Amino acid sequence: MEKYKTIIIDDMPENVDQIKRLTQKDERFEVVATANNGANGLKEIAAHNPELVLLDVEMPVMGGIDMVMALKEFPALDPIIVFVTMYDKYAIQAIRNSAFDYILKTNLEEFLPQALHKFAMEKASRKLVLGQQIEALANNLESNKQIVISTPTSDYFIRPAEIVYIVRCENASSNIIMQNGRNISTGQSLILLEGLLPKNDFYRLDRKHLINIKQIDEIIKENFIAGRRFIKMKGLPTNKKLLIPLRKYKLLMDFVDANKMLAKKYLL
Repeated sequence: MEKYKTIIIDDMPENVDQIKRLTQKDERFEVVATANNGANGLKEIAAHNPELVLLDVEMPVMGGIDMVMALKEFPALDPIIVFVTMYDKYAIQAIRNSAFDYILKTNLEEFLPQALHKFAMEKASRKLVLGQQIEALANNLESNKQIVISTPTSDYFIRPAEIVYIVRCENASSNIIMQNGRNISTGQSLILLEGLLPKNDFYRLDRKHLINIKQIDEIIKENFIAGRRFIKMKGLPTNKKLLIPLRKYKLLMDFVDANKMLAKKYLL
Protein backbone atom coordinates (compact mmCIF):
# COMPACT_ATOMS: atom_id res chain seq x y z
CA MET A 1 0.00 0.00 0.00
CA GLU A 2 1.23 3.48 -0.89
CA LYS A 3 1.96 5.60 2.16
CA TYR A 4 1.58 9.35 1.93
CA LYS A 5 4.56 11.18 3.38
CA THR A 6 3.36 13.62 6.02
CA ILE A 7 5.08 16.41 7.97
CA ILE A 8 3.67 17.94 11.16
CA ILE A 9 4.60 21.56 11.94
CA ASP A 10 3.59 22.88 15.38
CA ASP A 11 5.50 24.63 18.15
CA MET A 12 3.79 22.71 20.98
CA PRO A 13 5.25 19.20 21.54
CA GLU A 14 2.01 17.89 23.04
CA ASN A 15 0.11 19.00 19.93
CA VAL A 16 2.66 17.31 17.69
CA ASP A 17 2.26 14.08 19.67
CA GLN A 18 -1.53 14.16 19.42
CA ILE A 19 -1.55 14.93 15.69
CA LYS A 20 1.06 12.25 15.06
CA ARG A 21 -0.92 9.66 17.03
CA LEU A 22 -4.11 10.36 15.09
CA THR A 23 -2.32 10.41 11.75
CA GLN A 24 -0.53 7.12 12.31
CA LYS A 25 -3.82 5.40 13.11
CA ASP A 26 -4.45 5.59 9.38
CA GLU A 27 -1.99 3.17 7.77
CA ARG A 28 -2.07 5.11 4.51
CA PHE A 29 0.02 7.88 6.10
CA GLU A 30 3.62 7.99 7.31
CA VAL A 31 4.90 10.88 9.44
CA VAL A 32 8.40 11.44 8.06
CA ALA A 33 9.33 14.59 10.02
CA THR A 34 8.15 17.25 12.46
CA ALA A 35 9.14 20.89 12.91
CA ASN A 36 8.49 23.54 15.55
CA ASN A 37 8.06 26.58 13.26
CA GLY A 38 7.55 27.55 9.64
CA ALA A 39 11.24 28.16 8.92
CA ASN A 40 12.25 24.69 10.07
CA GLY A 41 9.16 23.34 8.36
CA LEU A 42 10.40 24.64 5.01
CA LYS A 43 13.68 22.81 5.53
CA GLU A 44 11.87 19.54 6.27
CA ILE A 45 9.59 19.97 3.27
CA ALA A 46 12.62 20.54 1.03
CA ALA A 47 14.31 17.45 2.49
CA HIS A 48 11.34 15.05 2.25
CA ASN A 49 9.01 16.50 -0.42
CA PRO A 50 5.88 15.26 1.39
CA GLU A 51 2.40 14.85 -0.04
CA LEU A 52 0.76 16.31 3.07
CA VAL A 53 1.65 18.98 5.66
CA LEU A 54 -0.34 19.37 8.89
CA LEU A 55 0.40 22.96 9.85
CA ASP A 56 -0.22 25.22 12.84
CA VAL A 57 -0.86 28.93 12.23
CA GLU A 58 0.67 30.81 15.17
CA MET A 59 4.30 29.83 15.77
CA PRO A 60 7.52 31.69 16.66
CA VAL A 61 10.04 32.75 13.98
CA MET A 62 7.66 32.00 11.09
CA GLY A 63 3.94 31.25 11.31
CA GLY A 64 1.95 28.88 9.12
CA ILE A 65 0.43 31.47 6.76
CA ASP A 66 3.85 33.02 6.12
CA MET A 67 5.34 29.59 5.52
CA VAL A 68 2.72 28.78 2.89
CA MET A 69 3.42 32.10 1.14
CA ALA A 70 7.15 31.33 1.16
CA LEU A 71 6.51 27.81 -0.14
CA LYS A 72 4.87 29.22 -3.26
CA GLU A 73 8.31 30.41 -4.36
CA PHE A 74 9.27 26.74 -4.88
CA PRO A 75 6.87 25.21 -7.46
CA ALA A 76 8.61 21.82 -7.27
CA LEU A 77 7.44 21.55 -3.66
CA ASP A 78 3.67 21.34 -3.73
CA PRO A 79 2.30 19.49 -0.71
CA ILE A 80 -1.34 19.59 0.31
CA ILE A 81 -1.76 21.87 3.34
CA VAL A 82 -4.15 21.15 6.21
CA PHE A 83 -4.16 23.84 8.90
CA VAL A 84 -4.54 22.57 12.46
CA THR A 85 -4.92 25.46 14.90
CA MET A 86 -6.63 26.80 18.01
CA TYR A 87 -8.01 29.85 16.23
CA ASP A 88 -10.81 30.03 13.67
CA LYS A 89 -10.05 33.68 12.88
CA TYR A 90 -7.42 32.51 10.36
CA ALA A 91 -9.79 30.28 8.40
CA ILE A 92 -10.57 32.70 5.56
CA GLN A 93 -6.91 33.61 5.10
CA ALA A 94 -5.95 29.93 5.09
CA ILE A 95 -8.55 29.14 2.43
CA ARG A 96 -7.30 32.02 0.29
CA ASN A 97 -3.86 30.44 0.47
CA SER A 98 -5.25 27.21 -1.01
CA ALA A 99 -5.51 25.17 2.17
CA PHE A 100 -7.03 21.73 1.60
CA ASP A 101 -8.74 21.83 5.00
CA TYR A 102 -8.84 23.83 8.23
CA ILE A 103 -9.27 22.01 11.56
CA LEU A 104 -9.66 23.47 15.02
CA LYS A 105 -7.64 21.64 17.66
CA THR A 106 -10.75 21.46 19.85
CA ASN A 107 -12.28 19.15 17.19
CA LEU A 108 -9.09 17.33 16.27
CA GLU A 109 -10.15 13.82 17.32
CA GLU A 110 -13.25 14.00 15.13
CA PHE A 111 -12.17 16.00 12.10
CA LEU A 112 -8.52 15.08 11.48
CA PRO A 113 -9.36 11.44 10.58
CA GLN A 114 -12.04 12.76 8.22
CA ALA A 115 -9.59 15.15 6.56
CA LEU A 116 -7.02 12.36 6.14
CA HIS A 117 -9.60 10.07 4.54
CA LYS A 118 -10.77 12.84 2.21
CA PHE A 119 -7.16 13.51 1.20
CA ALA A 120 -6.46 9.81 0.50
CA MET A 121 -9.63 9.43 -1.58
CA GLU A 122 -8.83 12.49 -3.72
CA LYS A 123 -5.25 11.32 -4.28
CA ALA A 124 -6.49 7.87 -5.34
CA SER A 125 -9.01 9.47 -7.71
CA ARG A 126 -6.34 11.69 -9.30
CA LYS A 127 -4.05 8.68 -9.71
CA LEU A 128 -6.83 6.75 -11.45
CA VAL A 129 -7.56 9.64 -13.82
CA LEU A 130 -3.87 10.00 -14.63
CA GLY A 131 -3.68 6.29 -15.40
CA GLN A 132 -6.66 6.60 -17.73
CA GLN A 133 -5.08 9.59 -19.47
CA ILE A 134 -1.84 7.69 -20.01
CA GLU A 135 -3.72 4.65 -21.31
CA ALA A 136 -5.77 6.73 -23.74
CA LEU A 137 -2.72 8.56 -25.06
CA ALA A 138 -0.73 5.33 -25.37
CA ASN A 139 -3.60 3.71 -27.26
CA ASN A 140 -3.78 6.69 -29.62
CA LEU A 141 -0.06 6.37 -30.32
CA GLU A 142 -0.43 2.62 -30.92
CA SER A 143 -3.21 3.26 -33.44
CA ASN A 144 -0.85 5.35 -35.56
CA LYS A 145 2.27 3.23 -35.11
CA GLN A 146 3.06 0.96 -38.04
CA ILE A 147 3.04 -2.81 -37.64
CA VAL A 148 4.52 -5.36 -40.04
CA ILE A 149 2.22 -7.90 -41.73
CA SER A 150 4.12 -10.71 -43.44
CA THR A 151 2.91 -12.60 -46.50
CA PRO A 152 4.76 -15.12 -48.70
CA THR A 153 5.56 -12.37 -51.21
CA SER A 154 5.77 -9.13 -49.20
CA ASP A 155 6.02 -7.43 -45.83
CA TYR A 156 3.35 -4.75 -45.46
CA PHE A 157 3.83 -1.78 -43.14
CA ILE A 158 0.40 -0.63 -42.04
CA ARG A 159 -1.17 1.47 -39.30
CA PRO A 160 -3.74 -0.28 -37.08
CA ALA A 161 -6.15 2.63 -37.65
CA GLU A 162 -6.31 1.62 -41.35
CA ILE A 163 -7.57 -1.89 -40.56
CA VAL A 164 -11.35 -2.36 -40.82
CA TYR A 165 -11.48 -5.93 -39.55
CA ILE A 166 -9.62 -9.24 -39.64
CA VAL A 167 -11.06 -12.66 -40.46
CA ARG A 168 -9.56 -15.96 -39.28
CA CYS A 169 -9.33 -18.45 -42.14
CA GLU A 170 -9.71 -22.23 -41.94
CA ASN A 171 -5.96 -22.93 -42.05
CA ALA A 172 -5.30 -20.61 -39.05
CA SER A 173 -4.14 -17.85 -41.39
CA SER A 174 -5.86 -14.46 -41.50
CA ASN A 175 -7.39 -12.11 -44.02
CA ILE A 176 -7.02 -8.39 -43.22
CA ILE A 177 -9.58 -6.02 -44.74
CA MET A 178 -8.12 -2.54 -45.09
CA GLN A 179 -9.69 0.92 -45.19
CA ASN A 180 -8.76 1.36 -48.85
CA GLY A 181 -10.55 -1.86 -49.80
CA ARG A 182 -7.38 -3.94 -50.09
CA ASN A 183 -7.32 -7.44 -48.63
CA ILE A 184 -4.08 -8.80 -47.20
CA SER A 185 -3.81 -12.56 -46.68
CA THR A 186 -1.20 -13.55 -44.12
CA GLY A 187 -0.06 -16.71 -42.40
CA GLN A 188 -0.09 -14.82 -39.09
CA SER A 189 -2.84 -16.09 -36.80
CA LEU A 190 -5.70 -14.00 -35.50
CA ILE A 191 -4.39 -14.39 -31.95
CA LEU A 192 -0.94 -13.16 -32.97
CA LEU A 193 -2.38 -10.16 -34.82
CA GLU A 194 -4.67 -9.31 -31.90
CA GLY A 195 -1.59 -9.04 -29.69
CA LEU A 196 -0.05 -6.47 -32.05
CA LEU A 197 -3.07 -4.17 -32.11
CA PRO A 198 -4.29 -1.49 -29.65
CA LYS A 199 -6.54 -3.28 -27.18
CA ASN A 200 -8.91 -0.31 -26.84
CA ASP A 201 -9.62 -0.14 -30.58
CA PHE A 202 -10.08 -3.79 -31.55
CA TYR A 203 -12.86 -6.04 -30.32
CA ARG A 204 -13.18 -9.82 -30.77
CA LEU A 205 -16.68 -10.15 -32.18
CA ASP A 206 -16.53 -13.96 -32.32
CA ARG A 207 -13.98 -16.71 -32.93
CA LYS A 208 -13.41 -15.58 -36.51
CA HIS A 209 -13.68 -11.78 -36.50
CA LEU A 210 -11.62 -9.02 -34.89
CA ILE A 211 -13.11 -5.61 -35.65
CA ASN A 212 -11.83 -2.05 -35.39
CA ILE A 213 -14.58 -0.25 -33.44
CA LYS A 214 -13.53 3.07 -34.97
CA GLN A 215 -14.46 1.65 -38.37
CA ILE A 216 -18.06 0.80 -37.43
CA ASP A 217 -20.47 2.64 -39.74
CA GLU A 218 -23.80 1.47 -38.35
CA ILE A 219 -25.54 -1.34 -36.51
CA ILE A 220 -28.42 -2.78 -38.52
CA LYS A 221 -31.38 -4.31 -36.68
CA GLU A 222 -33.11 -7.09 -38.62
CA ASN A 223 -35.98 -9.22 -37.36
CA PHE A 224 -36.46 -7.10 -34.23
CA ILE A 225 -38.32 -9.85 -32.36
CA ALA A 226 -35.43 -12.29 -32.74
CA GLY A 227 -32.99 -9.53 -31.86
CA ARG A 228 -30.71 -10.09 -34.86
CA ARG A 229 -28.19 -7.29 -35.32
CA PHE A 230 -25.44 -6.76 -37.88
CA ILE A 231 -22.46 -4.43 -38.11
CA LYS A 232 -21.80 -2.54 -41.30
CA MET A 233 -18.19 -1.39 -41.43
CA LYS A 234 -17.11 1.87 -43.07
CA GLY A 235 -16.33 1.69 -46.78
CA LEU A 236 -17.80 -1.80 -47.19
CA PRO A 237 -21.07 -2.72 -48.94
CA THR A 238 -24.07 -3.85 -46.90
CA ASN A 239 -23.66 -7.43 -48.14
CA LYS A 240 -20.38 -7.54 -46.20
CA LYS A 241 -22.14 -6.90 -42.88
CA LEU A 242 -21.11 -8.96 -39.86
CA LEU A 243 -23.55 -10.76 -37.56
CA ILE A 244 -23.30 -9.78 -33.89
CA PRO A 245 -23.81 -12.81 -31.60
CA LEU A 246 -26.76 -12.12 -29.27
CA ARG A 247 -24.62 -12.55 -26.16
CA LYS A 248 -22.04 -10.10 -27.49
CA TYR A 249 -24.24 -7.10 -28.36
CA LYS A 250 -24.32 -5.47 -24.91
CA LEU A 251 -20.63 -6.26 -24.34
CA LEU A 252 -19.76 -4.65 -27.66
CA MET A 253 -21.79 -1.52 -26.91
CA ASP A 254 -20.23 -1.21 -23.44
CA PHE A 255 -16.77 -1.54 -25.03
CA VAL A 256 -17.56 1.13 -27.64
CA ASP A 257 -19.07 3.53 -25.09
CA ALA A 258 -16.12 3.18 -22.69
CA ASN A 259 -13.62 3.98 -25.41
CA LYS A 260 -15.64 6.92 -26.72
CA MET A 261 -15.72 8.34 -23.21
CA LEU A 262 -11.94 8.01 -22.81
CA ALA A 263 -11.28 9.58 -26.20
CA LYS A 264 -13.66 12.48 -25.55
CA LYS A 265 -12.25 13.14 -22.09
CA TYR A 266 -8.53 12.90 -22.80
CA LEU A 267 -7.84 13.19 -26.52
CA LEU A 268 -10.29 15.69 -27.98
